[in-house]
Amino acid sequence: MFTGIVQAQVKVRDLTKRDGFLRLTLDAGSSNLQQLQRGASIAVNGTCLTATEFDIDAGWVSFDVIDETLIKTNLGTLQPGSKVNFERSLKFGDEIGGHIVSGHVSATAEILTIKRSDDNCAMQLSFPAELASYIQPKGFIAIDGASLTVGAVEGHSFWLHLIPETLAITTLGHKQVGDRLNLEPATAQPVSVGSMPAAAWQQVAASPIGAPTSSKVLSPALSVYLDVLRLFAALLVFAHHAAYERFDGSWISPLAGYGHDAVVIFFVLSGFVIAFVQQTKERTAMSYGISRVSRLVSVAWPAVLATILLDSVGRLMLPELYEPAQPLHAALHSSLLFTNEFWVGGMHVGSNIPLWSLSFEAAYYLLFAVFMFSRHRWLWCSLAALVIGPKILLLLPAWLAGVWVYRYAATDRSRPLNMLMAFGGAAFVLLMVVGKVGNLYINWRVAHWLGPQMHEFFGHSTAFVTDYIIALGFAVHLVGMAGLLRQMQVRQTVQAMISRLSGATFPLYVFHYPALYCFTALSVGLLEQKVGVLIGILALGFSWLMTAPCEKLRSYLRRKLLALFLPEQKNARQ
Repeated sequence: MFTGIVQAQVKVRDLTKRDGFLRLTLDAGSSNLQQLQRGASIAVNGTCLTATEFDIDAGWVSFDVIDETLIKTNLGTLQPGSKVNFERSLKFGDEIGGHIVSGHVSATAEILTIKRSDDNCAMQLSFPAELASYIQPKGFIAIDGASLTVGAVEGHSFWLHLIPETLAITTLGHKQVGDRLNLEPATAQPVSVGSMPAAAWQQVAASPIGAPTSSKVLSPALSVYLDVLRLFAALLVFAHHAAYERFDGSWISPLAGYGHDAVVIFFVLSGFVIAFVQQTKERTAMSYGISRVSRLVSVAWPAVLATILLDSVGRLMLPELYEPAQPLHAALHSSLLFTNEFWVGGMHVGSNIPLWSLSFEAAYYLLFAVFMFSRHRWLWCSLAALVIGPKILLLLPAWLAGVWVYRYAATDRSRPLNMLMAFGGAAFVLLMVVGKVGNLYINWRVAHWLGPQMHEFFGHSTAFVTDYIIALGFAVHLVGMAGLLRQMQVRQTVQAMISRLSGATFPLYVFHYPALYCFTALSVGLLEQKVGVLIGILALGFSWLMTAPCEKLRSYLRRKLLALFLPEQKNARQ
């Protein structure tokens, strides 16, 4: 047993992979190894390990870490030179300065937010749903082996408030957003009805029976895979538009023709993510609404403003490049309110046609919230559907396929079945998207059945039959991949890199099209010719540069909305 009082930060000296385990060697210093015996227990980042070899004079100690420990803790992300928290086991008569810590890590927690000041550091961490009963405000918890006190609990995340002494003695002062920390709650904490806040019992009561646990659904490897898919889909949309003749897109024409299919993939991924965050983080209507609004507004509204500015420059340089613009007043209002595809024909500000799908997304967020949080869900869903209109509702099954993935991915399946679903689903989607097997005929028959007027009315939803088929195949693929990737580990550096790249997905989607127009006009005006590769690179670069400002705006909006609608949570953070 341990006390959670970290004795030192020590460096990883060497990592040697053996058959079924990892030999971990630390430069602990001779003073920290005095009277050490073979088989002694030492907490490394809060994980109880057994000393197998050591040299007290040289100051090093080695441990054999089995694969199961590497999977369940952050020890699998260590590299030579990494710093870890170090604590020798408790002896009879020692002072217990923290609380009793077993060294049996329950899970890893991802750092969501860090707020630093001169004399304090507030850190928000996520935790798996199955640990909700053990993580309460003012309760003990060991984070990377350090005994700490839980601050405010928000859904399936909690806050820590770290004093300078803790930051100096432990490795917590070096951590960044996205890092994963070992978590061991004090399981002996009281969880009786009288000790739990009413809100916590409301969350338990609201949880659907048999709801999947987050750790079984969204493993670290699956999270990375989904980020890669999101980025790839956004690049396909970009390639589809960049290949247009008006942008001199012959250089990227082999990737043209998959833009709409990529949007269907986005819808499935969106349904999965929204179902996941609602079950693990956003358990109340207000927290859900604040997160969704801040997410959409922080990217869509700057994109609308950027479109107006880019189009103004482009029209001055090459007005014949642009199609006649829709009335700005009506297009602006509908785009800012995400109603541009409700019932009426599609509205969009200037050249930014991709804004159409945000209206679909906002509608699906609304319908999901009404269904999950309202008392008379079917009544309110029906009213919401009447406001939204049939055009958006027609593609709702594609979005709901992602919700189905979340619900079904946690079930246990054999590896052969997972492989069949993963590779069979992928092959089916590729045949439909790349091979166009049956697509043209099906869409032609649907168009003939709808007639010209209805076909024009439904706009982006006219291919709904093939969209359903693609969404179903992709959903089956994701379920299979969830099973295959459940136990796979991914290096933290890889996770951070992919997460950073995928963070540009949303800005890339909504900024690239007006940027393509503007840079094409500038290319003709300044170079007297269209240079397609340069136009594409500049549009990509501009979209990437918008990522950081949009993320800062999202954080700002979320703080302000929390302060306005959930002041108790805002106060708890400060």
